[in-house]
Amino acid sequence: MKKWVNGKTLNLIWNVILVLLLAVYLFRLFLPAEVGEADPSAMTQTSSGGLLVVTPGKTLVRIGDDGGAGPYLLRRTVMDHVRAVASYEGANVAIDLDGRLWGWRGEFAPSVFSQALTDRPTQLLEGAREVTIGSRFAAVITEDEELLILDSGGDPVPGMEGYRVKTCRFLGDALYVVTSDGGLYRFGPEAILTLGGTGGHIADGVADVNAAEGGAVQCLMEDGTVRLLPDGQTLGEPIYERARALCTRGLINRDDELLVWKAGARNSDAIILQPKDTGVAAASSGSLYLKHNGRLYWDGMDLPASVNTLSPIFRDLLCVWAVVKIGLWWGKRKGAAGGRAEGAEAPMGEWNERG
Repeated sequence: MKKWVNGKTLNLIWNVILVLLLAVYLFRLFLPAEVGEADPSAMTQTSSGGLLVVTPGKTLVRIGDDGGAGPYLLRRTVMDHVRAVASYEGANVAIDLDGRLWGWRGEFAPSVFSQALTDRPTQLLEGAREVTIGSRFAAVITEDEELLILDSGGDPVPGMEGYRVKTCRFLGDALYVVTSDGGLYRFGPEAILTLGGTGGHIADGVADVNAAEGGAVQCLMEDGTVRLLPDGQTLGEPIYERARALCTRGLINRDDELLVWKAGARNSDAIILQPKDTGVAAASSGSLYLKHNGRLYWDGMDLPASVNTLSPIFRDLLCVWAVVKIGLWWGKRKGAAGGRAEGAEAPMGEWNERG
């Protein structure tokens, strides 16, 4: 009976299976994934030019390790069960779904947490809801809406005791804090570790704060208007209405349109808003944003990257396939070399018999 399964047939079946798996992986990677409400704290740019992004499956991945252009098909999983991430000059932090704050160093020596970070994610504290990193300190809002300031050693110091904090952000060397009742406070570098009282109070009725352009600060008011702090401390008149969210050097309006701040006309100190894209779900900055179709856009990429991810089993199967193929090739090569050696020894054996 003729043998219907031989080595070549098995090899062909194995190759077809792996090709199909690779095709499914690439199809899933490029397939649009509808994104509803997205959190701008789920994406950030690292100091080395790569991106840290939390996928819809709450997996933190690093995209574009070398900071080069391209669609960034290659990505590395950093952590699972993550809801927020931040990065600043070599210091990377993430908050997991249980509220634990993790930190690790990047390619460059960090200026903050320098005594607490290693190359692997290390737990810094528990009960965190939001985090922002500055040049010397980091600020954490706890799940109880309390504010903590972390120094280079990662030791938390309570700030603004008695206040419930909604959000905060380091802009330049100053820390801007928005309380739950809409108060906006500013604290310079010399006052960050002694936050408290109302000495840094700027305005009321504020929902969010972020950087605009040219050192100006933008404020999203509770009524949806946007006002500027040209000098970082004095609130100006409303300059935009119907804003939904702020991002660094930009904003998203209620029509999901991303607008970015640009310098005004020549010899003018004014800054203006210019439309950039539509269908935007969330934005970390005017150059890094996520659209509702699941595509991640960044000015450093020629093509958008998908936030879709699959189980590492695809990667592992491809590695197994590569190892098996290399092993088969090496075994075949050794077998061929052995056959040639035996063939070369035969004439010598015959000569010895004749001798």
